[in-house]
Amino acid sequence: QARLELSRVLVVGVVGGTGTGKSTLVNALAGSEVTTAGDVARPTTINPVVVAARDVDVSWLPLDVMQARLVRSDSPAVANIVLVDCPDPDTQAAAGTPSAESSKPSAANRNRDLLEAVLPACDVLLLVSTAQKYRSWIVAREVAAFAPGRPLLFVQTHASRDPDIRDDW
Repeated sequence: QARLELSRVLVVGVVGGTGTGKSTLVNALAGSEVTTAGDVARPTTINPVVVAARDVDVSWLPLDVMQARLVRSDSPAVANIVLVDCPDPDTQAAAGTPSAESSKPSAANRNRDLLEAVLPACDVLLLVSTAQKYRSWIVAREVAAFAPGRPLLFVQTHASRDPDIRDDW
C-alpha cells in the first residue's frame, strides 16, 4: 500500500469561500474551461470537478463517493498532478439546490458532506481567498476537520483591486 501511495500523482484540492475564484483558477491551470466559473450565480461549483491529464490513472480516487466529475486536460500545468475544484464550504446546498450563505453548520449542508469525502483524498490544498473572505472561520474549520496536517498554499485573488493580505497569511 505504501509503495502505491508513493508512486501516484499529487492530488491538489482547490478550496475557499464562495466567489473567491477557485473555478477560475482551476480553468487557468487546466488551460480551458473545464469547470463553470460565475460572477453572478453563487455557488457555481455544486459537485467537485477532478482535472487530470489523459494518461494519469485516477482509478484509486473515490470519484463516486466524492460525487465528482472527471475532466481530462492536456495542459502542462496538470501533467503530473490531479486538481480538484471543491464546492464552497460556506454555502449550504441542501438536496442539490444552492441556498444562502450560512455561518452555522447544518445536517443538511451538502457542500460540507462533499468536502468530507474530497479533502482526505487531497495531498495539498490551495486555499483561494480574497481580502474580504480570508478570515472566514468556516473554511478553516472544514480544512482542519477533514484535512488535518495537509500543506496549505494560499492564493489571493482580486489582488489587483484588494489590499495585500500576505502578511496576515
